[in-house]
Amino acid sequence: MNKNGSRTVSTILIVGVILAFLSLFYLSSKKQESSSGWVSPNGFLDPDSEWTDEANAYDGNETSFCWTLVPTYPAWTPYVYFTFASPISASEITYKLKGIDVAPATFLIDIDVSINGAWATVFREYQSDYPEQWYNISFEAGVVSQIRLRCQSTYAEKYFGLSEIKLWKFGG
Repeated sequence: MNKNGSRTVSTILIVGVILAFLSLFYLSSKKQESSSGWVSPNGFLDPDSEWTDEANAYDGNETSFCWTLVPTYPAWTPYVYFTFASPISASEITYKLKGIDVAPATFLIDIDVSINGAWATVFREYQSDYPEQWYNISFEAGVVSQIRLRCQSTYAEKYFGLSEIKLWKFGG
């Protein structure tokens, strides 16, 4: 083989290695896009205009929060809806309450998801807004397009704060 022939083979080998690297990089980035992880909503609906700062519940900042004044027992707040740009294959919700009243308060919290086109209650229990912490709720996996939340005070009017709410996305 002459000098020009070995340069051609070397060039082909180098180009092949570069293409293999770029293919691997492309596949790796696609895998990251479709991997599991927490996904925040990117919109909200507040049909009764009873909630304030709704976008704070998905801004990634745990010190900000959305809030509402919860009426005296046994009335419920209106729902606030958290929406996603496209439906998500999900199996869990995480959320963090924010204590904003003078004293800790206990609320009956109702969280539903629009899963496979129908509303399903995934959580309805009493919780205190103190200590401020993350709560996780697992539910039967499905395609989720919205989360809705409402609450009820256990006694008198109280302020309710929600710092963050997210879905656990799985698969692609």
